[in-house]
Amino acid sequence: MIGTIIAKKKIYAAYEFLNKRDVHSFISAWDDDAIFVFPGTIRASGSVKGKKAIETWFHNFCSQFPEIHFKVKRICAERLFDMIGTNVLTAIWDIILVNKDRNTIHNSGVTVITLKRGKVIHAQDYIFNTGKEFNAIWGE
Repeated sequence: MIGTIIAKKKIYAAYEFLNKRDVHSFISAWDDDAIFVFPGTIRASGSVKGKKAIETWFHNFCSQFPEIHFKVKRICAERLFDMIGTNVLTAIWDIILVNKDRNTIHNSGVTVITLKRGKVIHAQDYIFNTGKEFNAIWGE
């Protein structure tokens, strides 16, 4: 249970790091061989493998969006009584993004995060709106 409580606090903190555009602190909880999967059909979509590549992806995300406002609504854990930081957590969130052209989008999503010994080994986003508005805010 202690592992689950710590993991949930770290996930909340990770989204705050993104809100502050602190990619260095955000990426510190990722394993060197982690995988991040982003939905849609834009250039940023697909699987990103390795901590360095994921860090680059999030730097590009922050460059694309000068204003990022995640609001985590809930975090659920697969194993409530995890003690060692190996678990699957689901973060349910809302987001407001403002791009370089000052265009804004409100969206919602879920991120499924797999942890092994306290490090993110896999994270996959599921985003509610990946249509025309989503593509446009990304400049596509």
